[in-house]
Order: sequence, then C-alpha cells, then structure tokens
Amino acid sequence: FPSHDKAILNELMTIGKMYSFAKNEGYIGTNYKIDYGDIRVQSDDAKREGYTIKEYERLVGFSKNFHKTGRDDEERYYKELIHLFILGMSHFGFRTGELLSLQWKDVQFLKEERVQITIRAENTKVNKRRVIAGLNGQVFKRIQRISRFNDDSSFVFSKYSKDEMMTKTILYDLFKELIQRVKSKYEDFDDTKTLYSLRHFYITITTLS
Repeated sequence: FPSHDKAILNELMTIGKMYSFAKNEGYIGTNYKIDYGDIRVQSDDAKREGYTIKEYERLVGFSKNFHKTGRDDEERYYKELIHLFILGMSHFGFRTGELLSLQWKDVQFLKEERVQITIRAENTKVNKRRVIAGLNGQVFKRIQRISRFNDDSSFVFSKYSKDEMMTKTILYDLFKELIQRVKSKYEDFDDTKTLYSLRHFYITITTLS
C-alpha cells in the first residue's frame, strides 16, 4: 500500500536526520548505528486504511442527502457540512484538522471552478506551509452559500449561530450517525474506518491515476 511505505520512509528520514545532528554535535559517538528493528506493515491493516471506491460511492450516496434527515435548520446545516467535509477530504487530501481549521482567507477562487487552498504552517502536522490547487471549487462555493459567516477570518466550517469553528464533537458525532445509516443498508460496509480514511482514499486514487 503506497501511502504506508511513504509514511514510513518519511519517518525514517526524520529519525536519520536527528541522529546525524546528534553525531555532529557530539551527543553520540560517530560509530553509533541506528537499529530500526524489524519494521512490518500488516497487509490487513493497510487494506483497511482507506475507503475502497465502492465504499466511497456508498458513503457519498448517503451523505449527499444526509441534510434531509435534519430535524431543524441547524441540524440540516451541519449535516450538509458533513457531506461537504467528506468531499473536501477526498478531493483535496486534507488532514482532518487542516480542513477544520481552514479560514476563508486561505481560499482563493480561480477561473473555471478551480480553487487554490493555502494550509498555514501552524495548522499542519509537520509545521510546513502547503498549497493545494484543485478543480472542485464548487465545494467551497456551496459552503459559502449556506454559511452565515464568510469574512476572511471566518472558518470555512463554522458553527451555525456563531462565527467560530465547528467543533470536533459535532463533526465526529454526525459522521458516526452517517456511518450507521450506511451500515444499516450495506451490512458489509466497513464502519471502523474514519474521516481520516478519506485522506488515504485520496492518496490511493492519485497514486493509481
């Protein structure tokens, strides 16, 4: 599974640089060798990381109508955001926290439904700024239409009644409800996968394309 190999390689490179620094600074001996041990990735675990295309189609098939199950405007708003969050994760490869902390000042709409997203360093796992460009700007246009808060400093995924970031509790609770609905129709649907599995789905698709 390509994403696992890449992740492990990145971690080993980071560790290697740390040991090189320690040798150069005299913290450890120059003959010291790193023992990584026996590193293995279980094939079953790797397969469970990302959604398959079939699973993704089933998930989105439910999420696009998820807002219709809302009991009031606020619940319908959040349930529609869940669908758009899923599209954002799977179309752009965000980490969950990166997408949740995105503000409108980070989003630049281009021509022909294109969009450019800047992920600020403080919001990334590796503390490094990243820019993503994609063809699915309509995802963010749709969020703009339903959100009450669209200032530059407003979060893309904001609360219904406050100009604040939507909480992880809302995000994960509604995603869990969505998964349960999919599972109720498709017994073989893997309900152990998470929102983060959508990032692995993105990586797998872009690697194969």
